[in-house]
Amino acid sequence: MDHITQSAIGKITENTLVPVSLMLVLVGGVVWLSSIFYKTEANAQRLSSIENKYDIERDKFDKRYQDLIERLTRIEERIKMMGPADY
Repeated sequence: MDHITQSAIGKITENTLVPVSLMLVLVGGVVWLSSIFYKTEANAQRLSSIENKYDIERDKFDKRYQDLIERLTRIEERIKMMGPADY
């Protein structure tokens, strides 16, 4: 095993040092991009969850708003039925 390690080290020269360092930079870049990708995916899932919760709450609000409009309309109709002297 020492012979293999020594021969591998012996093959690293100034000519091979640049490609080796370039490969390290490329591998580092791939690792960095992978981590960014997974963070983006996690954020997309979280955003989707928040959007779903917003849609549910918005639907509840819209229903409550429509209920209030209907109640207000009934109150206005009763006031109109009373006539001007009754209120």
